[in-house]
Amino acid sequence: MSDLYAGSILLIDLSTKQVSKEPTSSFSRQFLGGRGINGKLLYDRVPPEVDALDPQSLLLFGTGPLSGTACPGSSRIDVMAKSPMTGLIGFASIGGHAAAELKFAGYDHIAITGKADQPVYISVNNDEVQIKDASSIWGKDTYTAQTLLRQELGDPELKVLCIGPAGENVVRYATVQSGLGHGAGRTGTGAVMGSKKLKAIAIRGTKGLKLANAGEFLAKSEEVRSKLLQNRTALEWKNYGTARITDESLTHAGQLLVANFQRSAWDREKDVSPYAFQKKHLLRKAGCFGCPLQCMDVYHLPGIGGGVVSCMLYFGMPWATMLTDMDIWYESAILCQRQGIDVVSLSDMLAWAMELYQRGIITTKDTDGIPMEWGSGKAILEMSHKIVHREGFGDVLADGPVLAAQRIGRGSQEFAMHVKGLPLTNYPYNSSAGYALSAAVSPRGDTQKGSPLPELVAGWENLYAGEAATAAEKAQEAPTDPYKGRAATLIEAQDNVALADCLGICKWLTTEFAEGMPSGWWAELYSAGTGLSTSPEAMLEAIKRVIDLERAYDCREGLTREQDRIPKRFLNTVVSEGPRKGGLVEEDKLEGLKSEYYALRDWDVATGIPTRQTLERRGLRDVADDLERRHRLPKAPDEPA
Repeated sequence: MSDLYAGSILLIDLSTKQVSKEPTSSFSRQFLGGRGINGKLLYDRVPPEVDALDPQSLLLFGTGPLSGTACPGSSRIDVMAKSPMTGLIGFASIGGHAAAELKFAGYDHIAITGKADQPVYISVNNDEVQIKDASSIWGKDTYTAQTLLRQELGDPELKVLCIGPAGENVVRYATVQSGLGHGAGRTGTGAVMGSKKLKAIAIRGTKGLKLANAGEFLAKSEEVRSKLLQNRTALEWKNYGTARITDESLTHAGQLLVANFQRSAWDREKDVSPYAFQKKHLLRKAGCFGCPLQCMDVYHLPGIGGGVVSCMLYFGMPWATMLTDMDIWYESAILCQRQGIDVVSLSDMLAWAMELYQRGIITTKDTDGIPMEWGSGKAILEMSHKIVHREGFGDVLADGPVLAAQRIGRGSQEFAMHVKGLPLTNYPYNSSAGYALSAAVSPRGDTQKGSPLPELVAGWENLYAGEAATAAEKAQEAPTDPYKGRAATLIEAQDNVALADCLGICKWLTTEFAEGMPSGWWAELYSAGTGLSTSPEAMLEAIKRVIDLERAYDCREGLTREQDRIPKRFLNTVVSEGPRKGGLVEEDKLEGLKSEYYALRDWDVATGIPTRQTLERRGLRDVADDLERRHRLPKAPDEPA
């Protein structure tokens, strides 16, 4: 065990059943942990010729150095693999209690390769690591599977990471779930797990962690906790989760688009109220290890059952599909968790099918007799189950927008709203240059790993009525030119979120979301925990190294500036309705923002690929050499073509 880190990376080959370890210290100084170390392992060990669903593909679970400590929000595991949705880097952060348990068992990361002959799960009990038969839990939903595992292993304190039937059936946007309500979504890591016949990882750890300067670390953690509980935005998460923001801010500010992004306003919007649902049905609050906010909402509805709702579950399905029945919305949210499927991708795929049905491109002959009508709860639930089990038309939609459009044909690809193959999170790309840029240049294809902060919080000022709100002030400070400064602002946001992902803390505790939280605190905590004096500047340099490495991985897979684009639907058309009426994103100006973004990142502006000079400055000479061998490195300005 080393200070702050558990000290080991657990390596498991499901094909050979071999288990080994290597030291975390081989990577931690350059890449910190979590998403950073995962990214290095993925780059080094998953070459372009390996498909996301090949047995040789790598599935990674990475805690950060702050995971499992007294630092508030230290609950995160980064889950990473080559994405079966995009063929690019795929990662997502999952909360709950599994990160702490893995650290207490003695491991910072788990790297899994190979494929089992039959369904298995991995049992990690401190130094004892076993690959066990999972036939008794294969086919079970994620809530049930975790309960059965705890019973089988005789330990109610087990923490479990698992997939549901969607992952077992290799639905390309399947999730990894943990506990009730914690999920790693978006990029299809659950499909990678299912392709390996791996149902779950059951973790029990009792070793604890060692801190270099425990007194200093605990004092700083308490200072962070105290400051957090005085922060306006953090208290919004604590008291209301994302329910009130969805109603009072995102909706009323026109930040949620409707009907597969066709519309910017909806006359039935008043009937769709997560906040009203919360006030009527909330049982209690819940949350993650070490977090004083407990931002998740526990519900139990007769005939549907219990579950936990937070974050994207609140504003995915209703606006995408024009669903007004909030009981059906809740049922669909719990379906996503139990079956292990990404709510954003599922909502978008259903909305896309509804638009195709609206336009007559598909009919009930294509959809197994189900009329894919806007707002139909019956269509949403029935088609969702078909997608999970890959039945009929559900098998088509289970492959994501690119492959599904190829199978349907008939011009259907024009109406598939995705970036790089990943369905888009619901934000106003048609009126916000910041959101448009964020989606376009995202390494994984959406905005969730770096949102344009001034635009995100500009709709929150009504939450703080009567106060000189930080959000309102930020909105007033936003430049009148809708393109000015957006590239720099996005880079700051991306860096903040990457820092959280590498340290193993919740991004809602960073300056990206809880404004006024000093970013220097994380360096102080890291220094106290490790005994290695680390400045905020050095930590930021490590984060930029991680982001450059991720971009290099995507570019090695064939990504160039040309693929950094958003659907045509969002470009060159003035918004004609709703609070953002008159908004416009012009394609040529978005291209200018991309150039500015690449330049600020010190990437080649013509191709969007990191240059040798940039990579070497970040200590990534081996990556530059690899790109050059593969003819993916851009030419230097003075180098002959």
